[in-house]
Amino acid sequence: MTDTPTLPWPGPLASPAWLHTRLGDEGLVVLDLRPLDRFRAGHVPGARHSDYARWRAVAEGAPGMLPDPTELAAMIGGLGIG
Repeated sequence: MTDTPTLPWPGPLASPAWLHTRLGDEGLVVLDLRPLDRFRAGHVPGARHSDYARWRAVAEGAPGMLPDPTELAAMIGGLGIG
């Protein structure tokens, strides 16, 4: 038995096939959280880059949490999502 929680999905949140059929759909936003140099080397057409570290914060002493709601809303809005 393991203490590691099992995720409800075995891999990416969306398959390449699902994404391919929906590229260009109104309201679809693809975020690429890889390092900027890798994003610049190639990415999904129309994807927006965001620094992964910006999405991680320390909340009540616990690392790896999302930023507080106000900061998170500003980040998401700044990416044109919302």
